[in-house]
Amino acid sequence: MPNGVARRVEAIVAEQLGLRPEDVAPDVSLRDDLAADSIDMLELTAAIEDDLGLTVPERLLDEVRTVGELVSATLKLVRARRAATEPGLLDEAPVRMRARITPAAERRRAVVSHGGLLTPYVLQQLLDAALYAGPGATVAVTLDAEASSAAVGRVLSVLRPLEVARGIVVDVQREDGVPAPRRRARVRPG
Repeated sequence: MPNGVARRVEAIVAEQLGLRPEDVAPDVSLRDDLAADSIDMLELTAAIEDDLGLTVPERLLDEVRTVGELVSATLKLVRARRAATEPGLLDEAPVRMRARITPAAERRRAVVSHGGLLTPYVLQQLLDAALYAGPGATVAVTLDAEASSAAVGRVLSVLRPLEVARGIVVDVQREDGVPAPRRRARVRPG
């Protein structure tokens, strides 16, 4: 699937910018080499959203410089969506939860709060809101005291990649104060 997503993103870049597919390579700069302006970037992300069924945060437009970076960012979004919606993620009865997403101080957007039952859909909303909040944001999720340790661990496994990939602080615990198991995140080069 990753190679398919990469090829599809490259094809979208070629289609949207009127290029031949062979002219699109990972190291090609979208703005400098392909002369993509802000409207082109909006159209690119809209096409990716439509084609792959994703929500692409607006700030992503400022972060990606090359076709390869656009492919990598899209792959992370696809993996996050898949992790949030894969069968068995929350195979027990949904538990009540509260979540608070606080953006980094320098951006000072509104704090986002969620509450209710934790379902795969709600977990996907949390991922999207956290990605929108951006690097330096904090995601605090508190599950009902009846939530199993396995449920806490599964929620953490979905949200933890935000720490490594996006610099977002993730805190998942039960209402009774039992924190999620902490694992050292391995940062992979590239």
